[in-house]
Amino acid sequence: MLDFSDLLKKAGLDPSQVQLVRHQDTRTIARGTPYHLWLAGDGRFDAYQSLQGPDCIMKVGITIASFVVTPDGQTLFAGLFSVNARRPAPPGTICPLVGDALDLSKHVQYDMLADPRLDAYCGRLVIDWGLGTRAWIQWAGRQPKPLLELKRRFHEPSFPGFDSFLIHVSEVPTLYSAWREVLKSVCGVYLLTCLETGEQYVGSAYGEDGFLGRFLTYAATNHGGNKLLKARAPKPYQVSILEVMSPSSTPEEVIQMEALWKAKLGSRAFGLNGN
Repeated sequence: MLDFSDLLKKAGLDPSQVQLVRHQDTRTIARGTPYHLWLAGDGRFDAYQSLQGPDCIMKVGITIASFVVTPDGQTLFAGLFSVNARRPAPPGTICPLVGDALDLSKHVQYDMLADPRLDAYCGRLVIDWGLGTRAWIQWAGRQPKPLLELKRRFHEPSFPGFDSFLIHVSEVPTLYSAWREVLKSVCGVYLLTCLETGEQYVGSAYGEDGFLGRFLTYAATNHGGNKLLKARAPKPYQVSILEVMSPSSTPEEVIQMEALWKAKLGSRAFGLNGN
């Protein structure tokens, strides 16, 4: 099986002088992950990648091969970069992913320049990173990375439709960008199901960010502010959509539909709805 080092050699690069960097960061909810920054193509991924902690082992004078973890867990090639300098992060620097919630006073900033030699593989090449996912920086010449897939072109899977939408709440922050936009565009009634007990909770979304905003709240808190859910120990939930309503629907209309679904499913008497 071909290895990523084979591609580096064909491009004239010595694998012993190339570091592999796998970006998977779930510290933030609303801004998504490094994959979403890379997909946006607006420079935020480059800025995110250049900011590292003081103990970062990225070496000046070498080339890095960057990878991002997709919502379905694939390690996708994002490009080559030469690392030219390292200095303390300037005062006032903001992390594009975490925002001003991150103290950057001890962080360092790398000067990087995109290397176009493997650009044809960006967004198309998937590798097998192996079991050592916590070691997010490795040397290409020491750790083999088999090539798993070369896509004809980069594309995200289509949104499955509201009737087929069914995911674990913890997966919401890493949803594909196109899926996030669909969920932001509408409001309505959703269903949480506890994966340990089977108990159900019917809720409604009618805020500015529609279903997505509500689902992100659950991913961040595990309870979304609901009293009965807060009173329980943290549980794993899956989320699905019961009723899609127009963004122009009033909160009263959405809440009325929510009450109807509570009655249909008996979630007040036998589930997790307290009212």
